[in-house]
Amino acid sequence: MSGTEITRPSVTRPLMATAMSFSIQSLFWHTYLPLDIFTNVDKALGFGRTGNLLNVRSVAASDPTSDLVCRALAFSSVGRLHRDRDLVTHGNRLYGDALRLVRSAMDSPAIVVQDGFLASCRLLSIYEVLRQEQSGESQSQSPDWQRHILGLCQIVRVRGPSRLVENSGLMLFRDVRLLAVRSSMVARKPLVPTDFVRQALMIQLSQQTLEDELFNMMLLNMPALMERSDRLTRKICFCDDAELADVESELMLLIDDQMAFATSLGEFEDRMVMQYSGNGQNDVPRGLPGLTAASGMGLMLLASHYWATSVSLHADMRALTTLIQGKGVSDQLRLHKLPDWINPFEHAANIVQTLPRFYNPEAGIWGLTHGAFPLGIVMRFYTTMCTQSSSVDLLVKSDQVVVVMDFLASFLNSDLVNIRK
Repeated sequence: MSGTEITRPSVTRPLMATAMSFSIQSLFWHTYLPLDIFTNVDKALGFGRTGNLLNVRSVAASDPTSDLVCRALAFSSVGRLHRDRDLVTHGNRLYGDALRLVRSAMDSPAIVVQDGFLASCRLLSIYEVLRQEQSGESQSQSPDWQRHILGLCQIVRVRGPSRLVENSGLMLFRDVRLLAVRSSMVARKPLVPTDFVRQALMIQLSQQTLEDELFNMMLLNMPALMERSDRLTRKICFCDDAELADVESELMLLIDDQMAFATSLGEFEDRMVMQYSGNGQNDVPRGLPGLTAASGMGLMLLASHYWATSVSLHADMRALTTLIQGKGVSDQLRLHKLPDWINPFEHAANIVQTLPRFYNPEAGIWGLTHGAFPLGIVMRFYTTMCTQSSSVDLLVKSDQVVVVMDFLASFLNSDLVNIRK
């Protein structure tokens, strides 16, 4: 056998592996966001930048650790998509290598402040989501997931305010903030340190986008209000007549704070509608639901998270007042009767109408990722309320599982899946 024949496999196999890696990464990013789904109006108003991992992709291309994490994520996600154990195993191996690199880099202050390092950690968080979905583990109850969120917030704190003025640094921060908001609301308690919140407020003062305003409002208010609501619910359930007066006083304070935040959310909705309607749009529908249906995905992302926050807040307020009525209500508490516009069902119905757009194949994995949060909120609400309505029927009949499977099938039937054949 000639020397050329002997050495050929050692040359061709790495080349084939490299080509395979590029193909898998290309498929992953194409699946992540197949089309530019953000309109010019979305971009002009700052919508659609949060959670857009395409900026992470550009950072990963120039950072060895980020590139390794990206390849691990690509092999793992595409392998799960096509039920290919070899791809998943290879992704797991790459993930282990990447995790060791990230952990060793934590000891170097010079590396920690780089955009590539934060991008690596952000990509690792997606891998954790995939792993938890496979094991059936809840993110909100996972100590590993909570530590990951705290770790991302800590990295942001170490990077300092100066990194927030840079374009990629600002985008990465917004991405981490959205993770922190969702995780805290799912856990129904604050999960992020005070320094992280201060940086979020600093961005809002310098940028003043609707995106920053909404997610900062959610971060600053909802987790703490949810924690207080859960704590007071337990007190109401187990209090005796002697403790009822103190419980009522605490309830009135909580309702006042909840009402103040609900009012702020309503004012934010008015500003969102006003800015979008006044940004060069002709014949736009009136009201946020109509605007969202006629807009790009950027406004839909904000509107769905606004509705999800309103569903959780209004539902907690109604549940607490209903629960205390079983104990007997004082004249003072009757003055705290909730107004009719505290209505979680209306916001839940808006989410149900919007959800199918998240699961459209054109929205890709981006849509699946961002649709999961409002879907989880509205499903929890309907399950907790044990209610029947047209919105519940619509959600059940639309069967999001079928929609997701149709989305996956559209890629299984595409030419891109033949890269290994």
